[in-house]
Amino acid sequence: MGKKLVTFAVVMALALGMTACKKTTSEKVSDAATSVGKDAKEAVQDAGEAVGDAARATGEAVEDATK
Repeated sequence: MGKKLVTFAVVMALALGMTACKKTTSEKVSDAATSVGKDAKEAVQDAGEAVGDAARATGEAVEDATK
């Protein structure tokens, strides 16, 4: 009887946890949009860094060429 009770308690806890964690469609869409927004922001930042690095490298090359 003890194992059955423990098993039942674990199954109930998992079922309640899964029910509580379900998201509505609008919440899923909102989460997806937030994720896309973060990815886009990171891509813009990476591109900005790449342009900055290229400008620095070009400046250094021009400086070296003038010496």
